[in-house]
Amino acid sequence: MASNNDSGGGFLIFLILLGILGYILYILFLIAIAVAMTVYAVILYSSIILTVLAVIAAFGGIRFFNLSVSPLHARLFLIRGVAGALLAPSFVWFSSWYYGLHIADWLWPHIVFGGYAMLSTGVFFMDSDGGAAFVEEIMGIEAPPRYRELPPPRAALPNHRRTTENGHKPRFASWDDEEEMRR
Repeated sequence: MASNNDSGGGFLIFLILLGILGYILYILFLIAIAVAMTVYAVILYSSIILTVLAVIAAFGGIRFFNLSVSPLHARLFLIRGVAGALLAPSFVWFSSWYYGLHIADWLWPHIVFGGYAMLSTGVFFMDSDGGAAFVEEIMGIEAPPRYRELPPPRAALPNHRRTTENGHKPRFASWDDEEEMRR
């Protein structure tokens, strides 16, 4: 007569499910790292191309397809990039000093170039119109409506129009509602 009164089988199933969940999270983490590396490479590459165009345009402007870059915008692009290349390592150094962490030497070029790309290209694409003007000029396509300027707000209705269906002004709730109903 065999009797199995322990819960070893249930615990084993729990451990197996925990292992499967850990493996799935590991795969998702690897996918997130790959996506982050790809985004970093694309932004860095676009900042290199835009920097070359900005250097050319800084001394007299440039017209590239339907895009025209003024010397002022080109210089602002370069200044923001240099500021990012200086501010990002400064912030990382201060944070690592404050928390007592060591940053590996091979990471510093990525921090410098990432700071340059973040403030030059990032601000370029996150301009007030969300990059819609850039997309419209270069690609010749119309930006989605959410990136266009919003219409001016409508004026509020005058107080005499704010009535209920039976013509009475609406009565809003107050703290004394229950006491007034009892009277």
